[in-house]
Amino acid sequence: MAKDTAFQVSKNKSNTLKGIAMLMIVFVHCLNEYGVFHSDLSELLLIPDYGSLGCSLFFLLSGYGMWLSCSKKGKTDVPYLYRHLKKLIVPFLVAFVIAMAVLAVRHKSIDAVNVLTLNMPNGIDLWFFKMVFVNYVIVSLLFMRRIDDRKRIVVLGGLYVVLIPTLYYLHFANYWYLSIMQFPIGAAMAYDNRWIPKKNLWACVGVSLFAACYLARQMHVSIPVLIMENTCFAVSMMTLIRHTSRLLEYIGKNSLYFYLFGIPVMMAIDSGGMHWSIYLGLNLLFSIVAVTLFTSVVHRETESSR
Repeated sequence: MAKDTAFQVSKNKSNTLKGIAMLMIVFVHCLNEYGVFHSDLSELLLIPDYGSLGCSLFFLLSGYGMWLSCSKKGKTDVPYLYRHLKKLIVPFLVAFVIAMAVLAVRHKSIDAVNVLTLNMPNGIDLWFFKMVFVNYVIVSLLFMRRIDDRKRIVVLGGLYVVLIPTLYYLHFANYWYLSIMQFPIGAAMAYDNRWIPKKNLWACVGVSLFAACYLARQMHVSIPVLIMENTCFAVSMMTLIRHTSRLLEYIGKNSLYFYLFGIPVMMAIDSGGMHWSIYLGLNLLFSIVAVTLFTSVVHRETESSR
């Protein structure tokens, strides 16, 4: 079971932070349509990296929350894993069908093959979704075994320590592995974080290391520096944020839906001749509409099945 600690993250705060993380991801997805945001000033402000930093924050919170949930349950089973994977697959399939419909209308083509590889039509790589999927499987399998939580943490961390260099040497794009180490770190914090002496002290350490990594990357970018930078950012945000927001909580609670439905929304809206702020606003607006419609349908089905 998870140990009692002085440092806890409430559900509202976690969802608020996930909302911030998802907005960072959506922001970068939209700005990728505009080359001006790959200027020297953009690089200096880390704008192209907001997506990676947002993913780091999300994975840290996801690891923290998933570990607490499984730890409270004590032991998982196949039906448990099936229920959680179903919650991932169903919205993915709905988003895929919508994206395929957009592709058919706008480009007069159909692409259904990529559904088998958990990609969107046209081969849009859903690496983030795939890692969430893998995380659920790994943690659920670990809790199916009656072993000590400390051993589970060691196994989980070891898997990612091996996975990151493996992805690197297999020439995967670096966004695949810059932010995934935060998942086992979040799980470890949920297991036992009494080694953190004071929240404010940890925040200062995180911010200081993030600043040091930022300076180091200006001189020579390297993968370990980027991973450390992402980790420091995620832990600092997790520690520094004190207040919650209903809008951010809503986005955070439905963050996976915003990620999935944001793809067909972007495919449907042409950014040509449109200011980036308007393009971003339209994407957020239509994503909120799509997510609200989907969650309302899911809620009705859940209520009717009871």
